[in-house]
Amino acid sequence: VPAISESSRSDFERYANDRGNTAPAGRATGLPCGLSPQKDDRPRDESPWPRPYALFVGTVESRKNHVLALRTWRTLIDRHGSDDVPDLVCIGRLGWNSGDFLREYMATKGLGGKVHLLSWSVGDDDLARFYEHAEFTVYPSNYEGWGLPVSESLAFGKVPVVARNSSLPEAGGSLAVYFDTGNLESFAEAIESNVLDRERRWELAERIR
Repeated sequence: VPAISESSRSDFERYANDRGNTAPAGRATGLPCGLSPQKDDRPRDESPWPRPYALFVGTVESRKNHVLALRTWRTLIDRHGSDDVPDLVCIGRLGWNSGDFLREYMATKGLGGKVHLLSWSVGDDDLARFYEHAEFTVYPSNYEGWGLPVSESLAFGKVPVVARNSSLPEAGGSLAVYFDTGNLESFAEAIESNVLDRERRWELAERIR
């Protein structure tokens, strides 16, 4: 029985053991990126967004924790002012149990236009442009089998700020910035200390390259 991560394999083994069984043999395969930069390493055209932005790619569902991202952005804006915090662009179709995020998003009008949701189908070429021109990416998910947007972010040379759980440290390795899962203050501090400052973000991006 193969698995896409060591984390998923361990979960499967634990599931089997809890039920008095031995898990069949298997190994973790990893998951290749679905997107990658152009071979000549030049950005695709101009930025797809009119202002600096951070990127959050993933189906809008409770597990991905868009609510935490929205509330963390509100905290960052309160602390640093709207002009010194990039927009947050969320790309993903609407999924299961997304109501809490959507209600808060609509009630605040996307924090006055600082948070944006692109929930229609975004093609691979457009998504690649969003990765290439992002300041950084975020991924506050509560659980993953792998975490493809994390490894895609690294493939495009962008610093991902990621919740530390399940398989995400496998996807991000030593190049991602991590925070405590579900912890707004830890998330905000990770962003403030590592990617809001342009020089520090550039240093981290150089490590990725």
